[in-house]
Amino acid sequence: MDDFTLDALAPSPDGAGMITLTVDAERVRQLAALRRVTPLYELIYNVLGQLPPVNNIGYHEKNIFPDHWGGVRRAHSIFKGLKRPMNDHDLDGNVYVYVMSPPYTYRYIAHMACTAKRYDAPANTVFAVYVIFDDNNFDKGFIVNWEWIGSDPDNPKLPRDHTERYEQQVWTNG
Repeated sequence: MDDFTLDALAPSPDGAGMITLTVDAERVRQLAALRRVTPLYELIYNVLGQLPPVNNIGYHEKNIFPDHWGGVRRAHSIFKGLKRPMNDHDLDGNVYVYVMSPPYTYRYIAHMACTAKRYDAPANTVFAVYVIFDDNNFDKGFIVNWEWIGSDPDNPKLPRDHTERYEQQVWTNG
């Protein structure tokens, strides 16, 4: 299995420039080994911006496609630095958080025709993708995690308590 790569906005104050991000194949293998299918669907749709590659995709939605979501390329905010520990990476201050609002999410369902079903995005949430870079030039970025988090009641395009959650806001267009 190869690493997943995608183009994303560079974490610069003006939001200009594109970089390449990588999802390590080992992370994907771990999720697959644990049969964590919904997080894999979140990776494929919400992060990579592609439909899950399963047979009969669209079966449950009655084929209302195409869906050109775009994934991380549609981020509307980027933050830097977590004000809490992040797993075992010991790089909390160097974690960049790409925040976006996907219209949908896919979840695993046990069904003979199609195991991926599209749902509306959870209400009052944004989707966060956590990225670590090898250097300050942003040459090599690695996606280390992703999750749904609550949105700010005053600005639903931002995470709830973002000023307490992150060290700084790098960029926003929302």
